[in-house]
Formats: sequence, structure tokens, C-alpha cells
Amino acid sequence: MKIDRKKILNRCGYDQNECMLLAKHLSACPDDMLISELKQINVWNYGKCELGLWADVLDRLDAILENAVTKTGKWMLRLDTPGNSSLVDKVVTILEFTGHLIEHSIYRFLYGSWPHILALFGSSNLDVLLAVLGLSYNFSKRSNFFIRLDSTNKQMILERLVSIAETWGGAENGFGLAECCDPKHFPETAGNVYFEYRPDHGGRSSTNQNLANPGDQSTSSNTLGTIVLQALHRRNQSPSEIMEELLAQHPVPVSRQMALFSRVRLATYFSDPTQRHKCIRARLQALSILSYTFEVDERYLYPSLLDELVEVLGLPDGQYLGIKACALRTLTAIVNSHRWGINWGSLVGSTGLSSYHGILPNLTRKWVQGLVDGTIKAPAGSTNQHFTTALLSFLYHLACYEENSGPGNTQNAPLSSSGVLDTMMQLISWHSRIMII
Repeated sequence: MKIDRKKILNRCGYDQNECMLLAKHLSACPDDMLISELKQINVWNYGKCELGLWADVLDRLDAILENAVTKTGKWMLRLDTPGNSSLVDKVVTILEFTGHLIEHSIYRFLYGSWPHILALFGSSNLDVLLAVLGLSYNFSKRSNFFIRLDSTNKQMILERLVSIAETWGGAENGFGLAECCDPKHFPETAGNVYFEYRPDHGGRSSTNQNLANPGDQSTSSNTLGTIVLQALHRRNQSPSEIMEELLAQHPVPVSRQMALFSRVRLATYFSDPTQRHKCIRARLQALSILSYTFEVDERYLYPSLLDELVEVLGLPDGQYLGIKACALRTLTAIVNSHRWGINWGSLVGSTGLSSYHGILPNLTRKWVQGLVDGTIKAPAGSTNQHFTTALLSFLYHLACYEENSGPGNTQNAPLSSSGVLDTMMQLISWHSRIMII
């Protein structure tokens, strides 16, 4: 859907000259050069502006997204069909650029491609999913975009986020976040799916139908349908291909199809360490968006999640930095949104702030020292830079935490006694010297 120009406002108080020049340049780019130009924008250095300034550019990008999300079957999107890797690349580039734009613009309600974004949640490609979640994260954190959605669209984004954020089985069953980061760790049920649904009225029963795989089972009645899939990671099929077969056999309601697909996607990719790590990042990103935007119950934001997130931070130095950055952003979202009645004592206990050698103080100290002495490089747009930003943001929100503030409150004492404040002063002093030089 293209931007409704009747809604474009012209009340921005920012200097928009650089944005105007970039928007004009991109608008004039030939189709075969537009994506390559967008790829060069890894970091936003163009200031803040109103979104309506980009109407012509966003309309061109909307056309590409519309083509990408065209269905070729009951479920599969065009970009997920074989031989469409170039379309996938275009979509990821568009989503990452739009994420930068949303983060640095006002009047975000003008964005008109939201139906395509909802459709892309159903892609088999995890790079597309992560880019979709990155864009959604900027909408959730920096605007009231989700709050302004109508009830139908709000329910649709909630269903998608919940389907990605739900627990995979719990740490007690071998699905703890830190455990799942280990490429050698593979719970025996990781490739299986068990799914229950209430069939659509008038939908045919799936009982006694031929199944796509002999290891699958299905039963249904007037009130309940069941799908049991075994060892999806051993099939030579994409999640979208499996979903096409399932929807041909089972009358799964539209409202439950994304939940089924998310489980199929996870079970299919879990045996591949690279893909599994992307699934972990996607789950953490979805949890962050939920924390900022929606009221959800403890099935998704459960009390022990805080400890699981900190365990991820305690993984070996220099490893899983992308996942650790997502864990820090999730912690920040939880703290900032005051979820589950978390108090300062639980945060201190989980993060190890009460000890100089606790997980968070130790992590902060080592990372800052690496930045100062040059053993850690964090160029703009790199994973190291994203991790640094996520760490500093979390520490900032910890320092500002006021839930337990009151007469005689000493909530900031752990930040001092654990050495975190001294470490921050070291970082500030180092940055000041660089600026002077």
C-alpha cells in the first residue's frame, strides 16, 4: 500500500537538508541501481526528518515488497520459491534501510507497507524474519505505531510475535537459551512438532487422510484437530513446502496458521547451528517487542527468563555476540517496561551486580577494557558495535531504575561496589581523549 499523501504533514522542526538530498538522490536512481544504493547505508548519518519526505522512495520499495509477498500457493510466498535468492536479498536490504528510516523519522503512522510486513513474518528465510523483526522493534520502541493500529492489525502482529516468542520447551527439558546456543546440543524432541487446533466450521476432517510422511499422525473431531510431525530436520523440504502440505490436509484456522508455521520453521532449522542461532535471535527480538508494546502473560515472559538471559551473557567471551546483544536488548525492554513486578533485588541477584566478579560487572569490565586498549574494534554497523550499544543501553536503564526508590534507597550502591561505575568512567575518559585528539 502506497503512502497516503493527503496525510503528509510539514511541521518538522529538524534540519532536513541532508535527508532531502538523499531522498531526492534515491528517487532518481534507476531501478537496477536502487537496491545497491540502499546497501551502502549501513549507518544513518543524515539526521532526523518526517517520514512523508520519503514517500516516493517508499512507494517504489512497496512495489518490490508487494511482488515478494505474492502467494504462489496456500502459504508459500514468491520470495521463498526456488531460484529467488536475488528477491530475498532485495527484501532484506529494503527492510534494513526502512528500519534506519523509521528509527530516525517522525510521523511514522504514514508508513503504508504494513500489510506486506505482516505477510513476511510467514517467510521461510530467517534473514528476512530477522529484518522484519528489526523493523518492528524500531516501531515498538520509538513510536506509538502499534497502539494506533486497528484491532485486526493489532491482533495479527500480536499472533505473529507470540508464535515466535513462545518457549521452546523450557530449560528443564533441555531448551534453555544458553544450552541452545551450543551447536552440539540437540534435544531429542527438537525436530518434532505437536500441534492442536480447532478446525474451521465446515472444514473437512483430517482423519484417515493420506499423510505427507509416514512418520506423521493426525486425528481430529468436531472440536479438536491434532498434528504430529516427526524429525522435520531430516526432510529435504523448506518450512513453506511443509506448510503447503499441512494446509492441504488440515483445516487449520487462519488465526492459528502462523503459530503452526513458526513451530515447523523452528523444528526444520534446529539441527543447523547457524539457522538455530538466528531462531534464538528472532525469539529474543520478539520478546523485546512484546515487552515494549503488549500486555502478555507468563507463558511468554515467564519469571525464570531473566536468569536464562543472564546465562547467555555468561557464555564464553567473544562468542555469540549477536545473540548476547539481543539478550541485552531484551533485558532492557523488560526492565524499561517494568514487567512481572521485577524489583531491584531480583535484578541485582540475577545479573551478579552484588559482586565485583558477577556476570554483568565482569562482562562490562572486560569489554570496556578491550575497547580502550584497542583489542576490540567496534566499527559502525558491526556486530561489536551493536553489542556495545546494547550493553551501554542496558547499564543506562539499570542506573535509572526507580521502582524501589524511596527514602534511604541505596539501589545504585551495587553499580558502584561492583566496579561498573568506575568502568563507565574509564570509558568516558577514553572517549574524551579521542575527541580531543
